[in-house]
Amino acid sequence: MLTEALETGAEIDRVFVLQSDTDSIRLAEAAAVRLETVSGSVLGRLTDTVHPRGPVAVLCIPEWAPLERRATVVLHGVSDPGNVGNLIRTAGALGYAVAISGGTADIWAPKVLRSAAGGHFHTPLTSVADPDAELTAAGLALVALVASGGRPPSRAEPYGPIALIVGSEADGLPDGLVGACEYRVTIAMQPGIGSLNASVAGAIAMYALQSP
Repeated sequence: MLTEALETGAEIDRVFVLQSDTDSIRLAEAAAVRLETVSGSVLGRLTDTVHPRGPVAVLCIPEWAPLERRATVVLHGVSDPGNVGNLIRTAGALGYAVAISGGTADIWAPKVLRSAAGGHFHTPLTSVADPDAELTAAGLALVALVASGGRPPSRAEPYGPIALIVGSEADGLPDGLVGACEYRVTIAMQPGIGSLNASVAGAIAMYALQSP
């Protein structure tokens, strides 16, 4: 992840490493990043993982990217950090921008960063306070991912760049936001399966709806 951050021009304040981590030391020195060598116990206090191996980097959080007229996945109320990270990673892989909206987990939290596995550095990240108004003003076709009542994503055929809006697995999307969407898509499941993980459902829909 540190390699990808440096290769894509992210601003790194400093890097903490173990003295034995020669690869990370060479990487930080080559990038002229401030380097701190620390003991294993200190490294453990710097991270929330159980057995940290390092390096631990301090990232300068960038400004939000502008909202543009391009395929975008909108995370609305997705509170689980793992789901958020996986959706960011998938968006980067499939060429989507990512917009964060009401109640979504902090996208720069360590667990989100780890789950995204470098995805933060490969897709524009933006924030929207009023999804309906802002996404429409940007010229995006609003597509709600809903548990039932929508068309299969491959048959939705929205015109132009889309804003695929994904909610939490537990609560879904607010009725008002769903009502504002021109399209609704639902992933068909076999009987007896209550729901899909939000990141899995979002990934399937992103893939099915991506531009050819």
